[in-house]
Amino acid sequence: MSEEIKFFEELRQKTLDIFYESPIYKKQHEENQQWGFSICGTPIQIGKGIIFGINWGGNGEYEDQSEMPKGNEILEYDFIKRSKTFFDKYLHLKFDEPNFNYTNLCFFRTPNIKYLSFQDYERSYPLFVEYVKFIQPPWIFSLGITGYDILKKLGPLKADPDIRDSSQSQRGATGKFFGFNFYAVPHPNAHLKGDSRQEIWAQIGEKFQKDLL
Repeated sequence: MSEEIKFFEELRQKTLDIFYESPIYKKQHEENQQWGFSICGTPIQIGKGIIFGINWGGNGEYEDQSEMPKGNEILEYDFIKRSKTFFDKYLHLKFDEPNFNYTNLCFFRTPNIKYLSFQDYERSYPLFVEYVKFIQPPWIFSLGITGYDILKKLGPLKADPDIRDSSQSQRGATGKFFGFNFYAVPHPNAHLKGDSRQEIWAQIGEKFQKDLL
């Protein structure tokens, strides 16, 4: 058994224990639902960058993730498709055999993030931190500013001044999370006007490339 698979199994057991004591588990149990949890959408790769969202979505019933995935479904995610041009240009990612890690800040699945309480984020946060520290990534990239805002409340995220578009209405973010380079862009599904998304990505991308030199 590889080091990564062993870690996945250990983190899965910890997630299981924490999930069953979480507010969201109690809520879905009361509503006779089964949303479950997931840890990662790609194989865990030590020393590779991390892309993350808020939590695992999806309506219907799901089994708890039991095996580390191969990652070949990652490009089927709508929000990944919408960002692929930027990923190719600035992060130089590969999707046929992912050269990055994908996860979510909260491992607990829900039909919508509105179902999650802040206590759910607090309970899942140590799992996310353990995942990050095991991987030791050169960078961490948040798809969505909400994840960045939640992390500022939960942990030692040292934030730089916000990055703004020309209208000053939209923002991106950079900083350090446990010493790892951290970046955040508006969520791919967010409706932005004009060239706001391109402007923010260009600034984030420039800093990303300078940091990784």
